[in-house]
Amino acid sequence: MGDLRCVFLAFCDFCNKGSTTCTGKTLRKICTDCNIYTDNLNENKVDVRFRQHTGNVKRDVDYDGFLEFIDGPFSDAYACAYKVSKRAAIEALKSKIAAGWPQLNNTTEVVCEEGLELLTDVKLFTGIHRARFDPETGKGLGKDEKECNASCNGYVYSGTNMTTYDLSHAYTSPAKKDC
Repeated sequence: MGDLRCVFLAFCDFCNKGSTTCTGKTLRKICTDCNIYTDNLNENKVDVRFRQHTGNVKRDVDYDGFLEFIDGPFSDAYACAYKVSKRAAIEALKSKIAAGWPQLNNTTEVVCEEGLELLTDVKLFTGIHRARFDPETGKGLGKDEKECNASCNGYVYSGTNMTTYDLSHAYTSPAKKDC
């Protein structure tokens, strides 16, 4: 059963990096990825059997404790759910776990759609966004390459009504600042 040990350690490491012990979370991952759960053998029943095996003080088991759990309460619950003998339940559990491997569940897959290309290809950008990127490399030009048309005249961007103010009423400071 060297295969079973390797798979057990892979599941333990997947759930908690560097761990060599099985917790309730690791056991749920093993049962989910190895397709052990059914209608008659659900998470709650397996958790109750695991707690029965570990007791109230201990939270995890090592590989030898895991084998004892398979030979004891887990095989009893499996035999009851599948209506097989205890020996057949032990063999079925060990073979299912040895054939399994930790999987990434509920992960997002890469999407390649036409609409996504419009968002990521800088050659297709329009308006002011086009000036912010180098069309050949696709990289942003950064702060230095942006045009700076700032004026110190006190008016906003469009400059509407900028020349209509009567300067005879304007206050002139003795220390005129240079923009």
